Amino acid sequence: HEGRECSCMAMAGVAALAAVLFASPAVALQSLAPRRMPRHVLVPRLAGAESLEGAPALDAEDDASTKTPQSIDLKPPTEEGSIVASVQKAWTPGPPKILTPRVVTFDATGTLMQLTEPVGMHYREALLQASGLRLPSPDHFDAAFKEVYKAQSEEFPCFGCGAAMPSRDWWYPVVRDTYLKTGVPEKILDPLLPEIFDSLYDNVFAGSEGWELNEQAIYVLDTLIELKESRAEDDPLYLGVISNFDERLHKLLDNLGIAHYFDIVLTSKECCVEKPNSPIFDMALSRLGIYDRSRAVHIGDTFDKDVAGAARAGWNAIFVRAPPYRMKNVDDLPCDIEFQRVGDLSHVLDIFNLADFERPVIMTSARGIFEYDAEGDAEEDAS
Repeated sequence: HEGRECSCMAMAGVAALAAVLFASPAVALQSLAPRRMPRHVLVPRLAGAESLEGAPALDAEDDASTKTPQSIDLKPPTEEGSIVASVQKAWTPGPPKILTPRVVTFDATGTLMQLTEPVGMHYREALLQASGLRLPSPDHFDAAFKEVYKAQSEEFPCFGCGAAMPSRDWWYPVVRDTYLKTGVPEKILDPLLPEIFDSLYDNVFAGSEGWELNEQAIYVLDTLIELKESRAEDDPLYLGVISNFDERLHKLLDNLGIAHYFDIVLTSKECCVEKPNSPIFDMALSRLGIYDRSRAVHIGDTFDKDVAGAARAGWNAIFVRAPPYRMKNVDDLPCDIEFQRVGDLSHVLDIFNLADFERPVIMTSARGIFEYDAEGDAEEDAS
């Protein structure tokens, strides 16, 4: 009897506690659910809110004149000492919105597109088809290419622009020395090299055999085109590409079917300057006739070239890097760099308040993410 009485009292206590909890709107379960922002609700981007950290909160009284019946309160309800109050300590709004950009530029390789296979695989396959030789694994060609490419870039930056060197002449010794460093004898390589080089330079790395689009690129570009077409004539939106690439990028974008999206395409070869140096970003604004850097946005997947370069040029920088967020020497990153990070290309649209929450998410394994340099950033260029 005593056990049954205690059990009944315990059940009554639980029931009473549940009644109190669910009777209070401040701790109702639905208040704990995250609130999704409808696409039509626009959140003004405040002056100085160019990074997630330090973004000023939107004051309810200041925004009273612009509130519409569709607007939502971004702050979850709180009650001192309640469960929600403890949850809110870890609650933060989404990244600050950039609603009216004048120019949005993309990095090319690693952002809009990626290699279909590692460089070493393409080099090995080209030599195999031409010679039929028994060859080492693609990893050997990858390692050789990395070393040769780095040395050539240091001696002749921007693909030989400063030395008035045609891109073909810049790349030819890179291809040859890569094969020699892999162990291919000169007497076998040299007779075959002209045919192999033409195949790699003109076909593989200038078209869809060597490169493929990021699977989200078309969706993102189409959505930005819709935004562009909705803008007033006196406040147009421009789309562009800024890439450490040679002049073949124009042909490559065309072969991949996305050249028509862009108003401007700048390469380090043609500008004689490469990212992260500010002049290449300045050239983009100058050619478009834009003088307000705060309305310029650059999107890329390498921190030093894209993020740091754009931020120091006065642009808004968006870092596209899939989780887990791994970067060597994080403690050594400059503290003056303000940027926003998204997990994939499609989430760039969140920054512009253009995300389509009803669009299905396709879960596929990542392809084309081949890292060559010591900092863990995907290699910008290949031939």
